[in-house]
Amino acid sequence: MSQAASKYVLAAGSSDRRTEILRRVTDLFLGNADDFNSEQVGVLARLIRQVETSVLAELGEKLAPVGNAPNGVIRTLARHDEIAIAGPVLAQSVSRRNETWWRSLVRKVGLTLARSPNGRA
Repeated sequence: MSQAASKYVLAAGSSDRRTEILRRVTDLFLGNADDFNSEQVGVLARLIRQVETSVLAELGEKLAPVGNAPNGVIRTLARHDEIAIAGPVLAQSVSRRNETWWRSLVRKVGLTLARSPNGRA
């Protein structure tokens, strides 16, 4: 599917349809990560901007332990304001723990949680 066609499909679909597409693309990635190309990763990256929080939390749980999960997707999930989304990625991501930005982000989220009266960001 061309980039223009994928943008059309993503824009024209309902929220439920985008959620279904995201789940399918994620499952395809998990089954064939080494064969995924940049266009397919781009579809995944666009979809995460268009789905509900619960779906993003599910995605984070699935991708966090995957060593070659798309870096941009992992960063987006890790930076999310909702701890239900960022938390699993920050806690479980195996491939980003040594990066400076990753350590900085984990510290930032930890400080935010420590300052919050109810333990939520």
